[in-house]
Amino acid sequence: MLSRLRAGFGLRRWLEQRRPSGRARTTRPGRPYGSAPAAPARHARDDAALAGLLDSACQSFVSVQRAWDAADLERLATLTTQPLWQDLRAQLELRGPQECPTEVLEVQASLAGLERVGGAHVARIEFRGMILERPGGAPAPFRELWLVACTADDDRWRLAHVQALI
Repeated sequence: MLSRLRAGFGLRRWLEQRRPSGRARTTRPGRPYGSAPAAPARHARDDAALAGLLDSACQSFVSVQRAWDAADLERLATLTTQPLWQDLRAQLELRGPQECPTEVLEVQASLAGLERVGGAHVARIEFRGMILERPGGAPAPFRELWLVACTADDDRWRLAHVQALI
């Protein structure tokens, strides 16, 4: 998810410019009370930026899974924060260098939250889908919450935490 999530998708600008939509109840000539006003054009750009973010998140989910399966520490270092990379490195040392192929059969992403924490932007992205963890095995559903962060010092979105959801 992270190698392709960059400020270029407009997410940082979207975060900084995000304002209430203005869809408050208003009265205007020709429109009954309580009907929603037309959304400003800015919201179409917001939707496009969010769609780009979620598409990239799905691609990055697959990239992170492949790097993990291949025990590719160099690739994981480009996709994760330093503390998470250290945890993954320790787990890979226990697992050993053998490949553990996982096929991502289906993945969907939804934005669960977006906030500014200190000098960083943090996005919570929920993933759902189906994976095949061993050849010949049965597909299994998964659901995970990823926290990705982007700091002012580094314009790249990096995976900071993964939590399996029940």
